[in-house]
Amino acid sequence: MECRKCKAPLDERTARRTGRFFNKICTPCYLAYQREHYYKNRDAYIRRTKFRKGAIKETVMAAYGGQCMCCGERELAFLELDHVTRDHSVTPYRSGQPMYAWIFARGCPVIPELQILCRNCNFAKYSQGVCPHQAAKSKKGA
Repeated sequence: MECRKCKAPLDERTARRTGRFFNKICTPCYLAYQREHYYKNRDAYIRRTKFRKGAIKETVMAAYGGQCMCCGERELAFLELDHVTRDHSVTPYRSGQPMYAWIFARGCPVIPELQILCRNCNFAKYSQGVCPHQAAKSKKGA
């Protein structure tokens, strides 16, 4: 058996496998093909990745209520998942797309240690310990 591109000899150890079938192509030629295919179709890859990431975030946010728990903001671009306490052990990821993908892969379970906050409320909670909306509500109630 030989590589169909570079004609280098192949054995079971050096041939690329797809499932239980051999592709009759060596690893360097296959990697070169993948790289070439990506650069030819780069825009499509990027568009598909952005769509997939947006769909995952939208699904996760909908499972958690779809709005900031503090101020009620609903614009998806501003929303983030926040750890209610500073215990980051509830998910293997601290924030961002890897955390959304991890939650999505598990069927979007609602984890009580996580909540939706907008970026402003999340940053205020991080930097000042409490969001100004919550501080104003507690002053009105007192």
